[in-house]
Amino acid sequence: MQPPIGTLRYRAEAANQRMARMEDKLDRLIEATSKLPSTNAMWTMVASVIGICAASVGVIVAILTWLQGFHH
Repeated sequence: MQPPIGTLRYRAEAANQRMARMEDKLDRLIEATSKLPSTNAMWTMVASVIGICAASVGVIVAILTWLQGFHH
C-alpha cells in the first residue's frame, strides 16, 4: 500500500523546512566561530608575550650589570 501523493508532498516540504533551519543554524555557527581567535593565533600571542618578557628581563639585567660596573 502506497501513501497518497499529498502525504509524500507534506513530508517532503517538512524535510525541506528542517533542512533550511539546519542550514541557517550552520551559517550562524560558522559566522560566530570565524570571529573567534584560532588556536594558532593564540599560541602566537602567548609566544610573543613570553618573548617580550624575556627580552625585557635581558635588558634590565644588562643595564644593572652595566651600572654595577660604575659602582666598583
